[in-house]
Amino acid sequence: MNEKEITINEMIARMVAEARRLGYSESSIWTNIQPGLRAFAIYYGKKGISLYDPEITSEYVGFQKERLSRNEISLLAEPDTGTEIGVQDQFLMIFLYDTGARIQEVLDVKICDVKVDRTPTVTLHGKGKKNRIVPLMKDTVKHLQNYMKVFHPGETWMSSEWLFYVERKGIRNAMCDDTARLRIQKYAASAREKCPDVPLNVHPHLWRHTRAMHLYQHGMDLTLISQWLGHKQLETTLIYAYADTEAKRKAITEAMASDPFLEAEPVNYTVSDEEILKRLYGL
Repeated sequence: MNEKEITINEMIARMVAEARRLGYSESSIWTNIQPGLRAFAIYYGKKGISLYDPEITSEYVGFQKERLSRNEISLLAEPDTGTEIGVQDQFLMIFLYDTGARIQEVLDVKICDVKVDRTPTVTLHGKGKKNRIVPLMKDTVKHLQNYMKVFHPGETWMSSEWLFYVERKGIRNAMCDDTARLRIQKYAASAREKCPDVPLNVHPHLWRHTRAMHLYQHGMDLTLISQWLGHKQLETTLIYAYADTEAKRKAITEAMASDPFLEAEPVNYTVSDEEILKRLYGL
């Protein structure tokens, strides 16, 4: 066949076939070929050439959303927690997954945005200065307490310190998204040695896609997921749909009743109820 006559459908078919030949799983094929296709489309788009192919089959629709498998996220979340950086990196990935937040929303979180009372939540500062409150699962709170012990010893829950920070010459600054991205990619490279299916392009936003997909696969209503993710609207007809924090918590808890990724290992210290109360009230 003359290569100049190849259709978009045929090109994708060849790429998928090659990925399958190389042993990639169905769930990771789109994740690995998407960056190249996007660059290809942008290049020709700038030349005013449309790549729309009305004959494209539905076979590839399933690849349009990136996501990680349970095994892949477990492998990614294996930093050396014997080091401070390892503790921070592990909690960063857990927090990204549990909240389904955008990376900048996570990096903008301050300690005072987190509530660890009987109904733990975090306030996320989203796009357009729109805030939303999302629940934190109990195992995430356990990881948070471990993290606070290492990175914020003595801080109260009223503190305006950044939850995730980097320290240089004794000065703390909010972690930037480039730092978060590079750290996650490092763990992805390590995980890929154990599991070739780990996508080549692992980025912070992938945790958001993965969490949303897992909740959807476990039966969580799409409208609820849309609001939980902070989307403006799912469809015009869904604009009046509303769910408060507890409805979200109940739905997430039922959908992910037992999620090994969020389970924290037992901590090697204890905090009394009195100490917790003092921190909650800033004493």
